[in-house]
Amino acid sequence: MHDTLQAARELARQWREAKGAEAAGGVVLIFDGQFVGHAVELPPAALWVPGCLAIAGDGHAHYIDHDWRRPLEWTDLDPPAPEEETSPPPLPDPPKPEPPTDP
Repeated sequence: MHDTLQAARELARQWREAKGAEAAGGVVLIFDGQFVGHAVELPPAALWVPGCLAIAGDGHAHYIDHDWRRPLEWTDLDPPAPEEETSPPPLPDPPKPEPPTDP
C-alpha cells in the first residue's frame, strides 16, 4: 500500500501542477493508479468504489475501505499524531504572611 500511496500522491501532485490554479484545493481522486476526478471536498464514499484514494493538496490521503460488516467509508491514512501528554505547570508558592507591624 505504501508504494501505491506514494505513487498516488505523485500522480495527484503532477495533475495539480498541470492544471494550475483551477486545481487548487479539494481532493484528487485516484483509482487503480489512474486519475478519476477532482472534488472540492471529500465526496460521499458510497459514490465511489473500494480502493479509491483521495489526495488533498498537502498530500493528506483518504482511502475507501469496505468489508461485508459495514458500508463504504473513507479511512484517514494520515491521522493526526496524538498530542504528547505534558505535566501541568507547577502551582505557584503560596504567599508568605507578613509579620505584624507595631503602631
